[in-house]
Amino acid sequence: MSGYIVGFFAGTKAKAAYQFGYSAINAIANLGRDNTKTIDNIPIQTLSNQAARRWYNDKLNTIGNPYRTIQDLRQQAEKLHELRNTTKQQARELMQDRIMAWRLNIDPRTKIKPFEYYVKKYSKKGENLDEVYRKIIDSSKRTNDKVNKKYLK
Repeated sequence: MSGYIVGFFAGTKAKAAYQFGYSAINAIANLGRDNTKTIDNIPIQTLSNQAARRWYNDKLNTIGNPYRTIQDLRQQAEKLHELRNTTKQQARELMQDRIMAWRLNIDPRTKIKPFEYYVKKYSKKGENLDEVYRKIIDSSKRTNDKVNKKYLK
């Protein structure tokens, strides 16, 4: 029985040490924050992960497609892709949790991908290029449901 108690306390202390280290690193990362830099009048590095996700979703919903008048589908898709990536990067800049923002930027699943990645991804499905560009345009307005479920509980 005493082994369980020792294991419990060791696990509790390890968790506390991890949380302390995580908080300390975030505090150090936020020390150099430029207090004057804002995005949509929100100071950078001030939003919780949940608030940053909500901001990102709201921003994508309000953007729509400001490039509808561009006739060339590839150009329209490139511009929307760039706008979405800018919005994604801004959401990461708004996050107070600098470790999570850093992870999002380096994780292959969540890092910002170039336009050609999506051209290749949708071309694999046998689509012609105009259809590929339409899919990129459509996806530029969609958010990731799995990420929303994780952060918008």
